[in-house]
Amino acid sequence: MISIFKKEIHTFSESVSNINELVREGNDYFSDELILLDEKLKGNLFCAEKVVIEHHGILFGNITSKTCVVSGAVNGDITSLDLLEIKGTAVVIGDIQSASVNIEPGAVINGYITVGEDIDALTEQWNKTKFSTDDYLTTKLKDELSVLIMQADMQIIQ
Repeated sequence: MISIFKKEIHTFSESVSNINELVREGNDYFSDELILLDEKLKGNLFCAEKVVIEHHGILFGNITSKTCVVSGAVNGDITSLDLLEIKGTAVVIGDIQSASVNIEPGAVINGYITVGEDIDALTEQWNKTKFSTDDYLTTKLKDELSVLIMQADMQIIQ
């Protein structure tokens, strides 16, 4: 017996985004290791290692990372020190800078692409934006503590 009808199996997966777990300052999101986006987000992503924009991920903002994989949509600039992978389902509207770029057929890119042209300048730019979440939090807490001390001093004076 030959079966001409196949039963379609639909699989639904939960969002893999880790945006809610990241350090956030306004619309800027920071991570030392990995940023996963599988939802709509307005903001900038800064990661010392890897950013992954999944198939359902839509970012309105810039990406700065060591490596980056885009399967979804990015409306902003991407700076990647090592490798940028743009999958066939990706849409990128913005400028791209990376030491190495892989673009699959079907990807849509509207912007300038700079690949390994001036690696020294790219490395210098990376070093200016490189950060540690711990350093960021320490600095922020010191600043907030300074403000609190200054407010307490003002109350004592009054």
